[in-house]
Amino acid sequence: MGHRFWFACAALVMLLSACVDEPTRPVAAATRPSRDIPDVPFTRLSSHFAYVWAHQPQAPSYSPMPQYSYNATGGAMHIYHGVAGRYTVTFDGFAEDTTGHTPYDYRLGLSVVAYGATTIGCAVAFGPGILNGRLNVGVACYDRITHEYVDSRFSLLVVGAQSVEGRHSLVWRDDHSFSYAPGYTPDSATSFTTGPNPILISYDPATLSENVKFGTGNVAGTTALITPDDWGNLGGDPAMNPDVTCQLGGWVNNSVEKRCFNRLGQPGPEPAYLMQLERGRTGRRFGFAYAHQPSTASYAPAAGHSYNSSGGAITVNHTATGRYTLEFDGLQTPDGHSENVQVSPFGGDVPTACNIVRWVNSVSNTSLLVLVECRRAETGAYRDTKFNVVVIE
Repeated sequence: MGHRFWFACAALVMLLSACVDEPTRPVAAATRPSRDIPDVPFTRLSSHFAYVWAHQPQAPSYSPMPQYSYNATGGAMHIYHGVAGRYTVTFDGFAEDTTGHTPYDYRLGLSVVAYGATTIGCAVAFGPGILNGRLNVGVACYDRITHEYVDSRFSLLVVGAQSVEGRHSLVWRDDHSFSYAPGYTPDSATSFTTGPNPILISYDPATLSENVKFGTGNVAGTTALITPDDWGNLGGDPAMNPDVTCQLGGWVNNSVEKRCFNRLGQPGPEPAYLMQLERGRTGRRFGFAYAHQPSTASYAPAAGHSYNSSGGAITVNHTATGRYTLEFDGLQTPDGHSENVQVSPFGGDVPTACNIVRWVNSVSNTSLLVLVECRRAETGAYRDTKFNVVVIE
């Protein structure tokens, strides 16, 4: 656990403040509509739920914009920037684990994605850790073409066990627990499921992929996100940059396929975080879409893995090779509210990466638009692909 301790403590010594410019905001210039949504108390749910949009990639230390960040504990949020491409995001108010596990063993789902039209990808790095009531999550961003760590904007989502409604499963497939035997069960200290069955991971030597059963039964009506764990660079050595790309291989009854590739594009059981979601938080906006027709000009995403809490339609528009705009009717951002957006690709046998380019209220202020781009990971060439998008408040 030494490398995680170093990364978590790095945030505590980076106390240099910085004056930063106003960022390019992911919202429309038009005034957001006012909507009477009560501020629902979350006493029934865990407060271990948070997200940030990190918009100042080169600032050594800053607080994220409240319009695009949220901490259900009510605690402060901060982003620290050390060396190129490495960040620590802190969330105050997270209670320590009282089950006898170390402070680093906590059941949290993590998803992070690079923000902008770029060949940069982001991963979780050495995290998470909870010390003195503060959650520390490391993020590493790197250029997939040059294999160098680089500064980048990013969107980070943290979902704690029982912090959202509906079925959900949080899986950390770590680098110390690879097992090629059928029915491997991840450590309950770092994984969680609402289902009656345990999480099961099995390895397929023919495809070098893994099958992940979330334990919640049939996966219809749910969505999934996957994020690589940047575990390889333990000492900050650029020669060890893994540049791992992870994607979903497809839905299979009670499970989803996990496909990861190293920097050479070779498949294998790389460490990663997986998250299954069915609903968001009471009284808050939530939506997801499975864009399953990569080259179709305009269509409704697969109903079995798409949802809009407003009851409105969801439309996927293919604007160019590898570029998409998703429209969630009725999910526009009201005044005083925020949201987070994540994306995960379905790339098949081809290493594929997708980024969030921006999210914005429509001109009519009646829907939320999410712009996504997808590329072949090792070349940066735009590529049509399937993907999941999640919008959560």
